Amino acid sequence: MQASYAVRGLIYVPRQTSGNKEGNIGQHVIETSVDGNTWTPVARGTWEDDTQTKVVNWRGVQARYLRLTALTEAGNRGPWACAAELQPIIQSSSMSPAPESAGQWGETINFPLVPVAAALIPSTSEVVVWSAWNADFFGDGNGRTVTATYNPSSGIVTQSIVTNTGHDMFCPGISLTKSGLIVVSGGTNAEKTSIYQ
Repeated sequence: MQASYAVRGLIYVPRQTSGNKEGNIGQHVIETSVDGNTWTPVARGTWEDDTQTKVVNWRGVQARYLRLTALTEAGNRGPWACAAELQPIIQSSSMSPAPESAGQWGETINFPLVPVAAALIPSTSEVVVWSAWNADFFGDGNGRTVTATYNPSSGIVTQSIVTNTGHDMFCPGISLTKSGLIVVSGGTNAEKTSIYQ
């Protein structure tokens, strides 16, 4: 950018070529800098392998430079990345309340799904989240669940699809056993109960 602004997000438009998703960014890190030499991470996550516009928001920070680093290609088709468009989101006012009086948000975590439920995995301190049979749609109850695991130490989000349980876990009850296993009851498949190991 030509000057330093209070930047609070980034808009990423993947490739829009019909039927060709090569180069869609999957795992990524977004960093800001005021001088182009010292970089601070403000967001990280994994984007879905589709053509929908991705919007990432974070607490406004002063920056002249933005860096988007693609760690993986979303469809694992090769070691490349592309974008149809990248656009910074500039905060309309650079006035922010002092963190000690209003709290403070850290960098955002961009999941490749809408996280409807979440649980902490006691043995690893990772967070497992899930949506439904699809990353951003529910209602079928077809016995699969799109999940992702977030590792707070590395900032990496890994997506997986659970089919072996025959359990669509959209909007379930969640509890922990005495030994720390996650028990997921109900959801779209109300009669099902699964244990996360």
